[in-house]
Amino acid sequence: MAKKLDKETRKVLSKQEKISNFVDNEGWKIVKKELMSKLITIDSITSVPRDKKSNEEMLHEYGVREGVVSVVIEWINEMEGTAAQFKSNRELMKEVRGDSIVQYFE
Repeated sequence: MAKKLDKETRKVLSKQEKISNFVDNEGWKIVKKELMSKLITIDSITSVPRDKKSNEEMLHEYGVREGVVSVVIEWINEMEGTAAQFKSNRELMKEVRGDSIVQYFE
């Protein structure tokens, strides 16, 4: 007979499922597109204000902006990766449960 999942695994799968549902939603696609547009603007050297700043200050601000853009893009990739992982886990669970049921009745 198929075993029940332990509490920690259920918690992880539940979180993955919620993220997957969020990422699969049409709203995610709209928000991601808008966010990427903002990130492109923030990442542009021309968006750094030049008023009364030295070249060193401008380079520092650009470096900070570049770091922020990287963190946000990594987060987006992590969320989409978590959604993909959940779908993979769900399919694997179906196979494992199916095999368990077949073995139980054989």
